[in-house]
Amino acid sequence: MIKKLSATIGALTLAASVLVQVDDPVPGRLCTDYDNGRLTIEVLGDSVAAGYNVPAGERWFEQVGAQLPGPNSAVWNGAVSGSKALDYVPGGPYNFHVQFAGTVKPSLVILNWRINDQWWSKEDPANYNPTTFKAQYRQILNQIRAASPTTRIMIAVSPWVMDTRIDQGTYNQWHYIVALWELKQEYDGVWMDFMRYTSGMLQGDLGHPNAAGNRVMGAQVFEFLRSSCGHWDD
Repeated sequence: MIKKLSATIGALTLAASVLVQVDDPVPGRLCTDYDNGRLTIEVLGDSVAAGYNVPAGERWFEQVGAQLPGPNSAVWNGAVSGSKALDYVPGGPYNFHVQFAGTVKPSLVILNWRINDQWWSKEDPANYNPTTFKAQYRQILNQIRAASPTTRIMIAVSPWVMDTRIDQGTYNQWHYIVALWELKQEYDGVWMDFMRYTSGMLQGDLGHPNAAGNRVMGAQVFEFLRSSCGHWDD
């Protein structure tokens, strides 16, 4: 297990050496929708994805939405502060956001959970651990993929939490990041790395991006869209 974890961490470190992973060509209809001015994005996740404690208009997904081409493009945010992947599985209180993705069939779905799941594992490692987290995440991905096979999937990785208490339980942050990397590989998703933020881009809790961090997040996502679809001068 240690050898496998070390090898995967090595692959993750290599992947993080570039700002944005760009797949060429991008499967699905993401670039067609971009070219036709109807690029739609849904965001699912926790408080990092929801832009917690950042003023309206400055949150990362709003910045992305403001730059999308055409009057028919849109970003829908279905992220809920304090949520875990478990809350979005079938039967969970926020699964209706996943159902929405299946109904509207967005060009891109951005998913971002990890931190809350790991905090819960400190209190209840038998029921909250990287294995159950990965299984719950997979249920969400399967539901989206079954309802909208052409929707592109982006797995975003929250900034590294600098509050060291999070790694004092059975599992550390790398255990969860490895689980996300394996899901990215399994579902041929886009790997969006938000991990390498400094304290100057984080709020006082050392986990949530501040306004500056949200600007970087928005820029990274939009750069992925432009570069993947050949719109360097947009």
